Amino acid sequence: MENKEKKIAIGIAAGVCGVFYALGVMRFGKVLYPNTFINGECYDMEEAGTVSEGLIDNTKTFSIKTLQGTEKINGDEIGWSTALSPSIEEIQEEQSPWAWPIALFQKHEYSTEEVHSYDEELLDKKIDSLKFMTKPVTLPSDAHIAKTEEGYVLVPEVDGDTPIVEKVHEVIAKALDENQDKVNLDEEGCYYKAGIRSDNEELVAEITALDEIQNMVVTIDLTESSEELDKSVFLDWTSYENGELTFDYDAVDGYVNELANKYDTWQKSRTFTTHSGQQISVGGGDWDSYGFLMDRETTIDIIKGAIMSGVSQVVQPEWIHTGLTRNTVNSDIGLTYVEISISEQHMWYYENGELKLDTDVVTGMDIPSRATPRGVYRVRWKETEHTMTGSYGTAFVHYWLPLTEDGVGIHDASWRDSYGGTIYINSGSHGCINTPYGKMQELYSMISSGTPVVIY
Repeated sequence: MENKEKKIAIGIAAGVCGVFYALGVMRFGKVLYPNTFINGECYDMEEAGTVSEGLIDNTKTFSIKTLQGTEKINGDEIGWSTALSPSIEEIQEEQSPWAWPIALFQKHEYSTEEVHSYDEELLDKKIDSLKFMTKPVTLPSDAHIAKTEEGYVLVPEVDGDTPIVEKVHEVIAKALDENQDKVNLDEEGCYYKAGIRSDNEELVAEITALDEIQNMVVTIDLTESSEELDKSVFLDWTSYENGELTFDYDAVDGYVNELANKYDTWQKSRTFTTHSGQQISVGGGDWDSYGFLMDRETTIDIIKGAIMSGVSQVVQPEWIHTGLTRNTVNSDIGLTYVEISISEQHMWYYENGELKLDTDVVTGMDIPSRATPRGVYRVRWKETEHTMTGSYGTAFVHYWLPLTEDGVGIHDASWRDSYGGTIYINSGSHGCINTPYGKMQELYSMISSGTPVVIY
């Protein structure tokens, strides 16, 4: 009887255990084992679906920082989805419900990774529709040297905002593949950039050289006058291309011609104050031999060289003829000169404005072939014991001051007994200024070569 009861008890116990085991099998076919840790978090006897819902977030907002601002792509616009690998369901399948009694006393650790996916075609269309991809763009431009009203300047580069389309797609796709939330397109090099920048060594060297030239001042010494040649004048003569500064030399020629026209006095009339205080116009004839006459071709070369040197300096034009002074009471004649009046048949010599000598004279006969030419002359040189030669034959004089290339000069005339008056009308010289011997000797001792002689 006892054995039978034992058997019944054992059977009941076995049945209970079997039922309990079966219930466990049923239970752990739906939930995770106790002490199940996924990515370090415990999910004790939770259903796989519940765990998945807690771990998987299919929402996505992706920020794109552009040069114009920030734009966004939402996950639902590109078919964004997230899955776990391995999935919770796969983990649960790995946990056999039949072994649950043993599993109760164990720790179960698993690692999962999020696996993301999106529709590449939808992504490409979305990127191409973003504002920064569809708006008008500013193209990049290299740093360069430009000519302005102020001179040559280094114009900085402009990078603009033109996107590199292929790279934009590549960078955004890569960021999404890595499940990033944002990307900075400029930092990722997604825009075209200027190739030549302001710190380019060659460009810096070029603008430095240009600055030396355009900041220089060439002072042109014109004898008691000067002109400053700076970039306000010569900038218009220049052009700059491919790293080379070139000059319009025709413009330089024009500038020198203007200088010459302004400062030449050779064979030009000027105002002269006579011994009586009367202001008259003298000079301007083809016989004139006093005044400034610029050598234009040589001066052009001088100024070209000064500009191209890039060094501020003072230069002097080349003169074919020069006067003794400029910008004085009598223009370039100054205050030391000989004054001869044909109508008065008289001569005066002034030194630094002070009358040193005056005398009657006899000028050329009052006919075209022998008349003394009016004009402004210079004493070409001084000579004593000189023999003159002309249509009249020869004539010896003790003191000779030539004025023209054709032989007109001031000299003593031993063959004359009287001077002044109207002698010149019928018995004048062949153009020279006949002067009493004593006065001529005195004049010769005081006067210097180059002294202006005004005849009117």
